[in-house]
Amino acid sequence: MDTGYISQLVELFNSHGQLLLIPFISAIIGYGTNVIAYKMMFYPIYFVGIRPFFGWRGVVPANGHKMAGVAVDMMLDNIISPEELLKRVDPTKTVKYLDHRINTMIEEVINEVMLETIPTRWELLPLWIKKKIYKEAHKATPQFAESVADDIKDNLDDIIDFKKLMTDALAEDPKLLNHLFQSAGAKAFGFFKKSGIFFGFLFGLPCMFAWNYFQTPWILPLCGF
Repeated sequence: MDTGYISQLVELFNSHGQLLLIPFISAIIGYGTNVIAYKMMFYPIYFVGIRPFFGWRGVVPANGHKMAGVAVDMMLDNIISPEELLKRVDPTKTVKYLDHRINTMIEEVINEVMLETIPTRWELLPLWIKKKIYKEAHKATPQFAESVADDIKDNLDDIIDFKKLMTDALAEDPKLLNHLFQSAGAKAFGFFKKSGIFFGFLFGLPCMFAWNYFQTPWILPLCGF
């Protein structure tokens, strides 16, 4: 290789080396600021600093209810609705799984109702008759559960506000809320962080040329801004 050509390259780098470093330094800064911005979206989970102005809390945890509402809307609109979720619940199987607890509750309810309506007669009623009443009530439980499930499906909005319930649950658990957004937007956040390198380099090029011709103190802060 021509030693003269190498000498020219060395001379060029010596005279313009610092200038050529500007786009690369800009790329590093672009990546670093994007990573910091990403971290500040989610961390710290709880406020760190001196309230009310000197400190920081991640944007997502700090706006828990609002961000949880967005997440819930995404889930209910795109993944599953409360009605579809309820359709997947089999009342008969549910009763079977909760059989012991339901049976106990049935007996407690029957006793409470009878003691309020006919206390004396209920107290005097033989145990074997009470057990027969309990048994008949147990037999009707599956059919009753199906009837209740159908009523709930038809009047779901009047019975429970799924959105508020899920929003409150997410807002009270900022770690879970963070995990939900980070998981759902993993690819987008990955691009966001890496894009700082490319955009930083591109923005560094005009800064490099500007500094080459106008070496005034305000050029670099202006390009940085």
